[in-house]
Amino acid sequence: MRRASILCCHFVRNLAYFRVGHVVFKSAPEGEFWLTVIGNFIDIAVLDWCTLFGNHSDKQHWKQLILDHEAFREALKKQTGITPEKWHSSWSEVTLYRNEFVAHLGSENIMHVPDMNIPQSMVEFYYQSLRTDGPAAFFQDLPDSLRDYYDFHCVEAQKYYSIYINQEKH
Repeated sequence: MRRASILCCHFVRNLAYFRVGHVVFKSAPEGEFWLTVIGNFIDIAVLDWCTLFGNHSDKQHWKQLILDHEAFREALKKQTGITPEKWHSSWSEVTLYRNEFVAHLGSENIMHVPDMNIPQSMVEFYYQSLRTDGPAAFFQDLPDSLRDYYDFHCVEAQKYYSIYINQEKH
């Protein structure tokens, strides 16, 4: 449970760094450094998400740690509005990206970064479920809210990207 919770934190942090960087560097900066850095953030977020929701046999996959699968799905649906169709569609989009562009170089010619809104909601819900069911000691040094943790890292990313941009202007 602790490892899955840590992975949830890694996911939202990398997603925050990617999203802010993607906006800040909308027009590609000189060279490949920032494109690579920002691309790595989304790739790691996708890999983390796939560990939590993609491969049923992974130790941190929700089905390995949540006993009542149907109750989890129903509560997720009720709290987030994610229907089984949206879940499956998002799962397909994220795992396709992982399979074709991150883990392997498949036959797809055009890379489409998946929409990560539904995966983010799923991870936030999973994290809260783990916090609710797990021993408090597992979460001592982890955030109470993944949404607040995400927001914090968006601000942090903006700060560091801004430092770079301001240095480049001088």
